[in-house]
Amino acid sequence: MKTKAPTYREISPACGMSMQSQEVLNVNTTGDIRSEMPVFDQEKCIKCKQCILLCPEGCIMEDDDGKIYASMTFCKGCGICAYECPVKAIEMVLETTEK
Repeated sequence: MKTKAPTYREISPACGMSMQSQEVLNVNTTGDIRSEMPVFDQEKCIKCKQCILLCPEGCIMEDDDGKIYASMTFCKGCGICAYECPVKAIEMVLETTEK
């Protein structure tokens, strides 16, 4: 039985495994070291995708509706996305233990 090859959106640049597989296997997950997390303001976002290109973990993605988001399983809270956003649509906020 042949399976369809994953798309570029489904493969993490870090190791070639899909992000879903990495989450299940707890492989290369870096989110547990984060103290700050990005919050995306979809109203301000101009969809330039600089955050997607510059994220060192490859965890920022665009969903089917065009909304930009980050996988908190892989986001290490470095803030590069917020720093590089030309319209300041990303804010780094202190992460709380409450969810």
